[in-house]
Amino acid sequence: VPASKGDIRVIDGKQGVNRREPAWSPDGKTIAFITDAEGNQKLAIYDVATKKESHYPLADGSGFYRNLVCSQDSKKIAYGTEKLTLNVFDLATSRSTLVDKQTFRGRSEIDPRWSPDSKWITWSRDLDNLYNAVFLYSLESGKVTQITDGIADATSPIFDRDGKHLYFLAS
Repeated sequence: VPASKGDIRVIDGKQGVNRREPAWSPDGKTIAFITDAEGNQKLAIYDVATKKESHYPLADGSGFYRNLVCSQDSKKIAYGTEKLTLNVFDLATSRSTLVDKQTFRGRSEIDPRWSPDSKWITWSRDLDNLYNAVFLYSLESGKVTQITDGIADATSPIFDRDGKHLYFLAS
């Protein structure tokens, strides 16, 4: 839908195809979403200018995917799976990388957030003691770091605009 004046556009009106979890790229050039147009659920990238849609398998190639979040540089997409994993899809290589895995189903849902420079991801997830802790993932090193102690329940982490501070809620 245009922000002002203009008509609503349907990406594709094909009947019987499920499209969900839409996420605009920060550069405004593409829309990422999950589709079952080819059977199993896949990542779809819709190019707004060319009106072309490309499909890519995610994680292990089967399952239920959610929480698509595009990096600020529009080159990667973080997403969760029904298997309680957090993954990152690289648009340049068409490959997914496993970042982390939750402990208990239904306790919480991983909701990733990117740093402004697209070099870090933050999220919270459950621990063995049933509290949530905040984590950071460095795309450069591939290292996951728990940054809260697990003694208090910590959730909803987000970077500030300059990427120098991380805010979160804690009990």
